[in-house]
Amino acid sequence: MILKLYAKTLVTLSLFMSFPIQVYTKNKAETPHYLSRVSDAFSKISADTLDKSATTFSSDHHPSVHGKLLDEEGTNMSSDHRPASKVTLEEETDVSKPLDPPVRPEHGNIVPRIDINIDGGAIVADKKNFLKAQIKIDGAGFYSNLTDSVWIRGRGNSSWNGANPYDKNPYRLKFRKAVAPFELRKGKNWILLSNKVKHSLMANAIGMKLARLVKTKAANHIIPVELFINGQYRGNYNFTEKVGLSNNSVKLENESRAALLELDSYYDETYKFYSSTYNLPVNIKDYHFKKDEIPVMLNHIQSDFNQLCFALKNEGKISHLVDVEQLARYLMVNELLGNYEIMHPKSVFLYKEDFTSTNSKFIFGPIWDLDWAFGYEQNRDYGTANPEIDFWKAPANFKNQQFIYDLRFKDKAVEQAYYKVWSDFMANHLQELLNYCDDYYQYVELSFLRNADKWNDGQDYKTVAHNIKRWLEKRAKYIYSHLSTTTLSQNEVTITDISKGDKDMVVNDFVDVYTLQGVRIKSHIPANEVYKSLMPGIYIIGNRKVVVPGL
Repeated sequence: MILKLYAKTLVTLSLFMSFPIQVYTKNKAETPHYLSRVSDAFSKISADTLDKSATTFSSDHHPSVHGKLLDEEGTNMSSDHRPASKVTLEEETDVSKPLDPPVRPEHGNIVPRIDINIDGGAIVADKKNFLKAQIKIDGAGFYSNLTDSVWIRGRGNSSWNGANPYDKNPYRLKFRKAVAPFELRKGKNWILLSNKVKHSLMANAIGMKLARLVKTKAANHIIPVELFINGQYRGNYNFTEKVGLSNNSVKLENESRAALLELDSYYDETYKFYSSTYNLPVNIKDYHFKKDEIPVMLNHIQSDFNQLCFALKNEGKISHLVDVEQLARYLMVNELLGNYEIMHPKSVFLYKEDFTSTNSKFIFGPIWDLDWAFGYEQNRDYGTANPEIDFWKAPANFKNQQFIYDLRFKDKAVEQAYYKVWSDFMANHLQELLNYCDDYYQYVELSFLRNADKWNDGQDYKTVAHNIKRWLEKRAKYIYSHLSTTTLSQNEVTITDISKGDKDMVVNDFVDVYTLQGVRIKSHIPANEVYKSLMPGIYIIGNRKVVVPGL
């Protein structure tokens, strides 16, 4: 198998788990060679019933036979010919993450190339009408190639420019059956992010890397690609999963009683409500209820979310209603990145697997929409604003601010989980994230330069990468140094010296604490109180190695 041969011959880096690298020369011909083709059945629903499981069309019963129909978001499906038959030249894979990419080769890299040729040379002019197209993905020698039929339309809110279809707009892709591009987990629905804001080409990639490092739920992969539509170069894009209840996003054992909610001020879904406490705009983003179950399930959803808000504001106890560990991870990512959009609110996702069960808890995530993070909210640039600011004292009066603040501080269980997430990150993942900033830039550099020729953004990303890296490092140390050290009692952890030296050193001294990677995470704290501020692990304290064991 081709993938196995490459996996055996290429040296890999674990920190690149969020994107692929291919060996390529600058003089290589533009036209890629496509080795495989995958094409299967297509699923959709009726606009009248909004029943997401109502109608399924197999490969010989295509929507075009019935004229224009609507997909699950009320968009038209347009096509004048039948889908291509399935041809598979390589063994299909279904893995949960991309293969490890190789070390950057001496003769240069290039990101994957995606060609989308729309029927009749049509252009994507709106966010409603899906257009039939052929898609070819060139893996450039590391990832498997793919040729298939696909539907494409516009997407996004502020990023979509409806007045100019030739702008660097984002797109939604829908395959007729689940496929696994770039060896990601199989799915039908995918997104092409345009990152059109100046200096934002790295923002989502770095942010999602952080989300994956701290193990937030259903964190997206970001695959940098060169996009061509109808033969015309469109720029550097990010290929990623579409957030939803699906195999390649929020994967659940049973989706029949589940729903994905989105707190978003756009308030533009079919089913939506404002919460009775905090007055939050709640959109029901995705569900798989049967038609006759929709009214009952909508009542369950509204009741459960109102219960959460009431308990948070009036009781300060939510651990019986929310997965506290995941909430801590979700908040940690957004605080470190300075993503104030969760306070607007915009793109705040959470879900429950079973809204009919009292044992099912809300889970916050997936993380989404990070192009206003890294200080952009403050000065409209990335990595150049002051990193040492208190995220919880927002610079503006955002509608969702109090709700997010209360999620962070009201319940002591969240406070404890939050400190543990941060301690683990500082000891084990910060340096990996910082290295990723440099590595991502080096990998995508040539694509950035080409994007600059088209869109005047991409020439100075060495500086952008440096700014973001230093901003993240300073911000992480600032936040961690200001976290409360009283959430863990002395009964939870004890310190054992594992090096030779004076055992009495910890009695009266003030010490700095470093990770084994040399990152200082605590400064000038009483040595006999170190136990209050460290998660289990191995640290450098007072020039000695010290282990903080778990319970």
